[in-house]
Amino acid sequence: MDKTRWLVLGCLLIVIISIGRIYENHRVQPVTRLIDYQEERFTGMLFSSGQKPLPEDQLYQWYREDPRVAAELYQFLRDYEVRKIDEDTYNELWSDEENTFRFEIQQEGKNPIIVHGTPAKVHILVGDYYEIVGEPIDKGWLRTFSERYGGE
Repeated sequence: MDKTRWLVLGCLLIVIISIGRIYENHRVQPVTRLIDYQEERFTGMLFSSGQKPLPEDQLYQWYREDPRVAAELYQFLRDYEVRKIDEDTYNELWSDEENTFRFEIQQEGKNPIIVHGTPAKVHILVGDYYEIVGEPIDKGWLRTFSERYGGE
């Protein structure tokens, strides 16, 4: 009887953990919850949006050391929610380069935060793939942001 009870409790625990993982993987959450940005550790930010082609040896259009630039982008992204998707779905949703953006936030004592995306989805490198839930990311705002700080 005691073995049966432990077996049932063990199976129940496995089911509960599995349900928790499924929920965690498919729930809607703010994109900023996935970006571990800490302003006090900020050292620099690189940014690029797809409006102009870059030279082959260059990944970003500009670099800034002003933490207010990263804070402004982070604040903008707070309005967007995401849901996790698999890599194949992400690749299917990939659109033309003109609508892409990417940024890297460098932080002292931490790995950089690297994000690639389009208005419909984002990939947080060394992380997962996500689709934007609701309104797509405002590419006009991203373009204006890039022009303001990148001088383009």
